[in-house]
Amino acid sequence: MTRSPVLARPACAVDLATGVVTLHGDLDHRVRPHLAACLAALTVARPRQWVIDLRAVTFCDVAALRLLLSLQDEARRRGSGLVVVLTSPLLRRALSVGGLDAPVVEAAAEPPAAGRGGRATEPLLTGGAR
Repeated sequence: MTRSPVLARPACAVDLATGVVTLHGDLDHRVRPHLAACLAALTVARPRQWVIDLRAVTFCDVAALRLLLSLQDEARRRGSGLVVVLTSPLLRRALSVGGLDAPVVEAAAEPPAAGRGGRATEPLLTGGAR
């Protein structure tokens, strides 16, 4: 018997106190609604700086790229800064070609502290197994 693969949703954790969003896994059109809900938490929390940590992203399609790029405009409209943390030169290039002009931090260690307080991270979405 052949089993169809279970599609994993990306893990998305938001630290509302510091404005850090950490994404994991495959970001594609199937998970875009979940990703959008996770990122919308930033618009409610209104941190001075938004940090999008993409270091654990394993795949990013055009729909997810568009959503990530739209964060730049949304952050500006709300008077917030935007910083993207990643390790993939390919993802960096894709974001750059798409028009991202926010600062990009290439890192392999801990994400930068974006704001005040501790790291009371509230997981909004968790991934499943494939």
